[in-house]
Amino acid sequence: MNFDFDQLIENLRASPIVVKYDILKRDEIANRAFYKIRCTLLVKSYKLEIKIVSTATELIYAYQLFSTKALIRWDNEPHFPKLSNFRHLS
Repeated sequence: MNFDFDQLIENLRASPIVVKYDILKRDEIANRAFYKIRCTLLVKSYKLEIKIVSTATELIYAYQLFSTKALIRWDNEPHFPKLSNFRHLS
């Protein structure tokens, strides 16, 4: 899979609800990349953490919205494959 990190950063910069973002990890080696970004949001001082792993054959993501505790998470890891909404792939 080919993930466009620069496009993600551009989208965060353009977002009216992202107050700031910090790139916590950007590790790009050969056919594998790992990114971890934490955003501060305008809404109730929520934070959004984004984790992306991109290889030649797959894209793995995890997003978590939190304040002082985790509020909601999205990911495409195979935790519950029998659920109808399993694997949020586009």
